[in-house]
Amino acid sequence: SALEEKLKAMQSLSSNTKLSSIKLQRVEKISIQLKKNTHFQRHGPGVAKCVHVSDRFTAIGTSKGLILIFGIPADDLQQVLGSAISDRNTTAIRAMTLLPGGNLLVCGYASGELALWDTSKGVILKRVQDVHTAPIIRMKYIPSLSEANSKGGTSQVISIDEKGVAYSFKVSKNKLWSSYFPNQSDQSCGD
Repeated sequence: SALEEKLKAMQSLSSNTKLSSIKLQRVEKISIQLKKNTHFQRHGPGVAKCVHVSDRFTAIGTSKGLILIFGIPADDLQQVLGSAISDRNTTAIRAMTLLPGGNLLVCGYASGELALWDTSKGVILKRVQDVHTAPIIRMKYIPSLSEANSKGGTSQVISIDEKGVAYSFKVSKNKLWSSYFPNQSDQSCGD
């Protein structure tokens, strides 16, 4: 039958193809810290909402708008960016992307706010609050557009919110500005 032929073909393919496997390994120190955070819901740093990994560190955005920086390979907590006490109106970080050079981290918040952080100094360089009107759900560095702008020292990032609106951002050390992407009237991405 046709089903038997398909099964034979699949078996033949699997026997002739070297399949790779996935090995999962728990990241113990980060897991311990994140589990601790769940026990301090009112006064703690919040629970993990997003993650970005570079060759130097792992950045975890929390429900209280903080960024936990863990070193690599030791996975020790090195730094906490932001303050849950002084910044009570900060919302959860929903998306992050690290720019080339490894020191500038762009974060998107549930409030629609964007922020540019300098991870080497532990300071926020710029906040943009009047662009997205919905929670930001995705953010990505765009290498091809950044290479075209490299002479000007800028990188490009795209951010997308829950309403399906996307913005393209040019980012430099002390500047974060936006342009609507694509450059047309208010359009949302359809399903």
